[in-house]
Amino acid sequence: MKTLIFSILIILAYNISYSQTEISSNKAKYYVGEYVTVTGKVKEIKESCAGNIFLNFENKYPDNPLTIVIYASDCDDIQSDLSTNWVNLLDETITISGIIENYQDKPEIILEKAGQIVGIDLYK
Repeated sequence: MKTLIFSILIILAYNISYSQTEISSNKAKYYVGEYVTVTGKVKEIKESCAGNIFLNFENKYPDNPLTIVIYASDCDDIQSDLSTNWVNLLDETITISGIIENYQDKPEIILEKAGQIVGIDLYK
């Protein structure tokens, strides 16, 4: 019985992990509140006075369709896991998974761990 329950849980986890919605960053505003996988090109990297990092996709703020927010408290851990500096992401295409939130009528994903970055095209 335990084996059957374990098998069912594995199948459900597999189905959930592969049923994510994949979108381009230009469509982010249509998926607020949803967990998605987003691909886009980093066109601007900003750092706030508090040390938070903002990766703006496709265009510079405020004309960008999506912002990736990395809070200062998570920056060092994420950056060391990535083995690259934030500036190396400029003009690179990256793919990130997370929940799209709405902040001041702009879509954003909060990046809390490096595992949310599922693809970086650093070596073209």
